[in-house]
Amino acid sequence: MARNGRRRSSATARQEAAAGKPLRAVLFGPGVVAGPAAAHAAGGLPPAGRTPDAGDALEARPPRPLPGALRLLRQLRAAGVGTALFSAGRAAAVLATGGLSGLFDAVLQDSDRARGGLRGEPDPDLLIETASALGVAPGEAAVVEASATGVAAAVAGGFGQIVGVDRRGEGEHLRAAGATLVVGDPAELRLTPARSLAVQTLAAVPSAWEHLEAIRAALRGRRLLVCLDYDGTLTPIVADHARALLGEAMRAAVERLARRCAVAIVSGRDLALLRRLVPVEGVVFAGSHGFEIAAADGSFAPIERGVEFLPELDAAEQALRAALAGIAGHSVERKRFSIAVHYRQVARADEPALHAAVAAALRAHPRLRRGLGKKVVELQPDLPWDKGEAVLWIAERLGFAAADAATVYLGDDITDEHAFRVLAGRGLSVVVRSADARPTAADYAVADTAEVQRFLELLGAIAAAQGGPGGAAP
Repeated sequence: MARNGRRRSSATARQEAAAGKPLRAVLFGPGVVAGPAAAHAAGGLPPAGRTPDAGDALEARPPRPLPGALRLLRQLRAAGVGTALFSAGRAAAVLATGGLSGLFDAVLQDSDRARGGLRGEPDPDLLIETASALGVAPGEAAVVEASATGVAAAVAGGFGQIVGVDRRGEGEHLRAAGATLVVGDPAELRLTPARSLAVQTLAAVPSAWEHLEAIRAALRGRRLLVCLDYDGTLTPIVADHARALLGEAMRAAVERLARRCAVAIVSGRDLALLRRLVPVEGVVFAGSHGFEIAAADGSFAPIERGVEFLPELDAAEQALRAALAGIAGHSVERKRFSIAVHYRQVARADEPALHAAVAAALRAHPRLRRGLGKKVVELQPDLPWDKGEAVLWIAERLGFAAADAATVYLGDDITDEHAFRVLAGRGLSVVVRSADARPTAADYAVADTAEVQRFLELLGAIAAAQGGPGGAAP
């Protein structure tokens, strides 16, 4: 125990000495760069009511490269920062996924550990040996890890920067283990000019208008699928969500865009209501955060995720309405596949009681999960499905998953981050900026809904120049 205490104290001293020094290398754990196969693929969803086990081995479920990690790896390599993968036995499965094999300068896995006599996590020897393979000292390297044991190993090894990736709601455990930064996805990380890793917040996202040439270059010659959030993106956020109605100028802009490329509206609103709010022909609608998807023209059969959860949602709705009856200013909005509790007009003193009632409903109905938004909390089926998976499904269904196509997503809320993450490095994501200081995976930002409309006109012009609806110029 004393030896471990001395090692941690020494490691802390090395970390403090390394603070502010430029990174020469970044080491990645396997859970940061690859994850289970997409839920939107055939057979990708687990049986009804079963949430994927956080400990599922990559070997048990075919892995896919995680876009945010791919984007970060490419950024690091372009800047001349060394990259390595360390693994307690899953490196082969990780490297077998598409797009990863050429992105690491060094890989240390089980066979290397056995040959070198290295101990396993949370002992730092594996990480120190990985850094040595890159020719750098631990203090010159960062570790990006999804497990608390890996973070603890990095702390004990005295690494210069330690980033925890919180995929399972374990951010506090990662911080307690010693992570200097915690993010929800590697897509939220950026390499700074001083060559350190930093979290990208809404305020730091580059303006779309200052990078128009880069945007045009990214979309040039590619068929476009444009996905749009509704509240806060096509319409301003208002005190009463029922009064968030689409203005005529924005409706016309969406309609013009839909004549030039594929368009999908991806919203937390109920599908039936969303179709009334956006009366535009030829678009795809994804309501309830993607749990229900349909084409306006009926070109494909509608899909629904979580039908088996409807009785659970009914019971939770009744319990919530009763529990919240004494809280003024709240609104319970029942959608087919979720329950939204709006509290924008609730007195701050009453907010703890509201959140306690939601927490109680979740405890009573463990097959439901909590979703957060701007002054709204939702109860949804606990399935591996969200706006990001819905966007991937739409892209595949409409034929926009190929290399000659690009998906563009515009959104403003926390729920839109799921889409930003899956499109990192392979699509284009634009966030509508707000005073929120949250991390974001978006590529670019616009200031408000007026700039969203202007950006839609830009996308329409790009699509028109490339050959019309869904096409690229020959």
